[in-house]
Amino acid sequence: MAAKQAGFTLSLTLTGFPGLTQANHIIEQVDIGGDKQEVLEVNDLSSDTLWRDYCLGLKEKGEVSIVVYGSPALTLGATGMASIS
Repeated sequence: MAAKQAGFTLSLTLTGFPGLTQANHIIEQVDIGGDKQEVLEVNDLSSDTLWRDYCLGLKEKGEVSIVVYGSPALTLGATGMASIS
C-alpha cells in the first residue's frame, strides 16, 4: 500500500482589475527580492583628511515576482488588488 501524502496549493487572487475574466490563478513560483540601497563615496565629513567616507544613497524597494499557471488577462498599467490564499 502506498503512503498517503497531503499538500496544499497557493492561489493568487486578483480583484478590481479592469477586464479580468478569471480571478484565481494557481501559483507555480514566488521570488521575493530584497531592498537595495546605494552607498555613496564622499570626502571625509568630519576632518580634512582624504580618508574615504560613505553615506547611504537612493533606496529601491524589493520586488515580488509571481509565476502562475495560465496567464491573467491584464493590460499594462492596470491596477487592482492581489492576495495569496
